[in-house]
Amino acid sequence: MPIPLAIIIPSVISGLAAGALTLVGRALIGLGIAVFTYKGVTTALDLILDQVKNLLTGLPPEICAISSMLQVDVCISILFSAYAASLALGGLTGDTVKRWGIK
Repeated sequence: MPIPLAIIIPSVISGLAAGALTLVGRALIGLGIAVFTYKGVTTALDLILDQVKNLLTGLPPEICAISSMLQVDVCISILFSAYAASLALGGLTGDTVKRWGIK
């Protein structure tokens, strides 16, 4: 008699665990809580950086000289590096970021 119970009990427990996860997921959706996935983060970051570079190269020579003295290019580089580091520390794996939010 103990052998059939040893086979049946783990399957019942795994079935209950799967059902509980589904129930919890449905309860969170019912409350309006969801996980949002943002894809293409590095692509968007590269696109924005290219756009900033294009806008800076189209400036008049006087403005370029002043921005060179003020090291605007270094400032932009620092900002984009900090944003990329923030994404990396926030759990960016590959090209996807997942965040909890309220719908």
